[in-house]
Amino acid sequence: MAASNAENFLQRTRAAKKVMVLDLGFLGDTVHLLPALWLVRQAYPQAELHVTVAAHITSLMDCVPWVNRVWGYMRYPRHATLRENIQMVARLRREQFDVLINLNGSDRSSWLTFLSGARERLGRMPNGGGPPFWQRMFTAHVAHPFTEEPVYEQRCRCLAKAGFPSTPPEFHAQVDPAGLRAADISGADKGSYVHISPFTTADFKELPPEQLVELIAALTKHFPEKKLALSCAPVPRELEKMEQLLAQLPQKPWRVFAGNLSLMQLAAVIQHSGAATPGRSI
Repeated sequence: MAASNAENFLQRTRAAKKVMVLDLGFLGDTVHLLPALWLVRQAYPQAELHVTVAAHITSLMDCVPWVNRVWGYMRYPRHATLRENIQMVARLRREQFDVLINLNGSDRSSWLTFLSGARERLGRMPNGGGPPFWQRMFTAHVAHPFTEEPVYEQRCRCLAKAGFPSTPPEFHAQVDPAGLRAADISGADKGSYVHISPFTTADFKELPPEQLVELIAALTKHFPEKKLALSCAPVPRELEKMEQLLAQLPQKPWRVFAGNLSLMQLAAVIQHSGAATPGRSI
């Protein structure tokens, strides 16, 4: 049976007792998921809410205690094996989810959604519409552009098209203050520094080294009252690039977190950074 109209998806699933939100993105994608995840939580207040994210960032979800259970799916530093995918499908089917929501439109997440056995499966149409059979993998689907808005807004708009309340996105995350202390930053340092995490998973997603040095120099010039904190992930590629960056800077930053922050510590460092003073902005 082809996927049905999505406009009444929430209305017909309000009685759901067990809901899964499946998203296989990396750290940035998972942060952008939080407002949509909050909308799902509010829409199914009585349900047991599960979420699946990349295995290496499950600790980030400690900041959303209103999620009942967090699942990890292997994405990095390697992809899940065939055996791990089969095991994942078996786990999903054992849970007997009433609702599974997948808003990223990737092939892998679409197949996991289809094979999950969930009674109701809401999906987001991929660019180009996907293969001819794609719609049959879901009981309802929505279509929304992938590039015209921030990702968190896109996901909230997808839910609105499925009958969820159309409210301004909200990030309901709780960051443990202990994370800041563990990063050797005191309460007196809150707002006194600029934090930059300049590296990603690929060169083409990053500023060129010369431009990055120029940016840091500009920040130092325009905001002399702000200290500089740099961070990177604990992977050889980023650690090497951090060493190269530090060698090009005229002075050592106030703090350098070279792969030694947990995700909750990183969240605390970001939360309490300050990139501008009143009346001045970048």
